Amino acid sequence: MKTYKRILLMIVAALWVIMVVLGIVFSMLSAGVNMNPPADVEKFYSPVSVSGMTDIAVDSSDNIYIGSPDDSRVQVFNDSGQFLYGLNLPTGTGFFFMAVSDDKLYVYLVRADKEVTIDNGTVVNTVSGYYSSPDDFDSYFNTNSQNNARIWFNKVKISDNNGNLVKTVTLPVSVYPFSIDTVMPLLLMGVVIFFIVTVWKFLKRKRNPLR
Repeated sequence: MKTYKRILLMIVAALWVIMVVLGIVFSMLSAGVNMNPPADVEKFYSPVSVSGMTDIAVDSSDNIYIGSPDDSRVQVFNDSGQFLYGLNLPTGTGFFFMAVSDDKLYVYLVRADKEVTIDNGTVVNTVSGYYSSPDDFDSYFNTNSQNNARIWFNKVKISDNNGNLVKTVTLPVSVYPFSIDTVMPLLLMGVVIFFIVTVWKFLKRKRNPLR
């Protein structure tokens, strides 16, 4: 009977540890997550952390546009890394794609099937039903060839058209390469495996106390 009580205590303790760990991780990763996308494009003026998959583009003045579909927002920084402004997008919790052309930001909202043109943070045009798929948007703006920037955590490397590094810009925000949706299942899987192995070793030791 004592053995079962100890196992029960181990289970309770493990669940408590899991809750604490998940709370800490969730707090870190959700610091900048936009859980409720707005009904219209909203401009904001304080930088927030970025989590998950990111899209990046650079205009002719080397202003840097960081798009985060998981956060439903785009943030804009100058060539020194100074925050200029940000945009909360009406994604309806769906994905979006973006491109920069003629120093204007074009955002394709997948769920709404809508393209929004933004000039210096202000919406200047909206078109619905123009593309049959996100691939059409990418093809129209040729986003793969025009993108001369790469991001790793908070470092942005800008290259010329020949692939030569021009500058490295440090952003004043944390950029997490994984989103909550990606990290949580992996974390839970690791905790469950650890718990199972711990219980198995405990039971094995009880059956063979001399080992």
